Amino acid sequence: MIDTGLKGKTAIVTGINNPSGIGAAIAGALAAQGVAVFGTFLRQPASDDVLREAAFGVGGEALYRALSARDATEVVSAIRATGGRIEAIEIDLADPAAAATIFDRAEAAFGPAKILINNAAYSIPDSFLPDAAGAPSAGGIPIAEFGVGGHDRHFQVNVRAAMLLMRELFRRHIDRGG
Repeated sequence: MIDTGLKGKTAIVTGINNPSGIGAAIAGALAAQGVAVFGTFLRQPASDDVLREAAFGVGGEALYRALSARDATEVVSAIRATGGRIEAIEIDLADPAAAATIFDRAEAAFGPAKILINNAAYSIPDSFLPDAAGAPSAGGIPIAEFGVGGHDRHFQVNVRAAMLLMRELFRRHIDRGG
């Protein structure tokens, strides 16, 4: 194996609860390199219909929604089974205080975080079409009418949270004399 120079470092990886997702794959790859991983996740609601479809092997949007409704237990267990070091918390990245909380918890568990992977994303199907019975759907998920609340949540998680996490990483790096 190539020495990546990552062994012994601490990484924060957001959005690790989907066992077949990018966040879980990144967390596993980092742990395999000897990195202590602190993961975050937020279970997303999924309707009973979506969970039932996913249970019967329907893929696509239904499967993604069903996997996103899980906690990170499966991912954490899989990484620990291979000898990796990982902890995870459920936290809403839309909360501006989340960044400091994540870094505090990661550093308490493993020491200063040197790596940040902003993988979490908020995504709901929306449309300019009015929300009505018989509205279009994406993989069985009704497409909601575009609204300010959904747009704001997209921004809070996908843009602002990533920026706040990067700022927190940089601030702590500078505070440690970096």
